[in-house]
Amino acid sequence: MDAENAVAVAAAALPAEALRGRCDIVVPVYEGVNYVRDLLTSIDRCTTYPYRVLLIDDSANDRTHEALLDLVSEELWIELHRNPENLGFVQTANRGFDLSEAEFICLMNSDTIVTPGWLERLIDCAQSDPRIAVVNPLSNMAVNLSVPMAPGLNLNTMASALAARSRRDYPDITTAVGFCMLIKRRYLSWLGGFDPIYGHGYCEESDLCMRYTEAGLRVVAADDAFVYHKGCGSFGVWLDRYAVNRRIFDARWQDAYESEYQRFLTRNPLQYIRDRLMRHSIREEEWTDDASRAVTRDSRKVHMSHLTGGKLPLTKNALRAGLVPNRTLGRSATADRLQRTPRTP
Repeated sequence: MDAENAVAVAAAALPAEALRGRCDIVVPVYEGVNYVRDLLTSIDRCTTYPYRVLLIDDSANDRTHEALLDLVSEELWIELHRNPENLGFVQTANRGFDLSEAEFICLMNSDTIVTPGWLERLIDCAQSDPRIAVVNPLSNMAVNLSVPMAPGLNLNTMASALAARSRRDYPDITTAVGFCMLIKRRYLSWLGGFDPIYGHGYCEESDLCMRYTEAGLRVVAADDAFVYHKGCGSFGVWLDRYAVNRRIFDARWQDAYESEYQRFLTRNPLQYIRDRLMRHSIREEEWTDDASRAVTRDSRKVHMSHLTGGKLPLTKNALRAGLVPNRTLGRSATADRLQRTPRTP
């Protein structure tokens, strides 16, 4: 970080009116009331850090709004707000940011489920370095932050096993994944929220993270926190929208993003926790040389599923980085591994 940015970061003070020691959890809602019910139940059961939930109804649907009213009518820790019309994810999230009064803001998709200790771990991570601006948990479905559910574990035991085996490295991750993002209020007030140019959503969180890191801040993963992501419950059909927004993002950030992302792939800083969880899932009597080779980190190899999340543009980026599918290593191996190979002109 250069001297000018260091001075600016130091000057990005927490607004005087912000409520210290609190977190506002912002949840944009577009239909999917059952998803919202599951998320709120998990927040209520699993969160001890002082918080408030801001539900922003963007459905423009009277029946959905009535169902949400019934859901939260007796819950003092939840505020329900309604957009006058369907504004899309970006503007709805920004409205939640504007309504927030807390020191920390956690933006969440409605199709997530939290686990015990999730918010405390995110905030511990955020407070470990003044330059950390954005924190992601790990998840079963979070593109480059994905950690597959270990066999035999449920959501809570998965979270406990991950926390017990974490080194708490808090690695830099290039850009966050928008399913669950903790943001420090002081930096949101300084650099702003999502750019409305991204319309109904996709790439807005990557754009925000690139702006923040260009200013000398850090975007990191809390490698001891786990939030379950059901997927496809917040956006529906996404491919066309992603393609349009990716062109906007690439026009601004392509060179810087691809350079940083390839460095992230080379470092592969989260593979250690995947390996430790896989070891945890294999019984001692089943531990063989093949199993050992399959779950022991090789710096040249990463899993395709960890890079792509099933999304074609990220598959393309993985291949561009010189990663190609490799054979599986015996009966006990994890499938779909990649091996770094020399790039050809």
